Amino acid sequence: MAPVDADGRVIPRRSAAYFHDGNADAVVSCLPGCADEQHPARYPAVTVAEHLEGKLTGSRGLKLNADAVREAARLAGTEPS
Repeated sequence: MAPVDADGRVIPRRSAAYFHDGNADAVVSCLPGCADEQHPARYPAVTVAEHLEGKLTGSRGLKLNADAVREAARLAGTEPS
């Protein structure tokens, strides 16, 4: 959930890329041991190429991402249904 101040307003955040130009075939996924049946991974595994394609054709192309339910709920300060 997004951080909020004492008045309940969302505190804006920024993120910075830690890596750049990964191997297109490399799979990015939850680390082994960090997810289980009670605590599943929050995101599916994806290749670097799939991730970049989604970024370039998604929000940067002014298209809403219908699969971004969790992020939309986080920004709205609610839990996804």
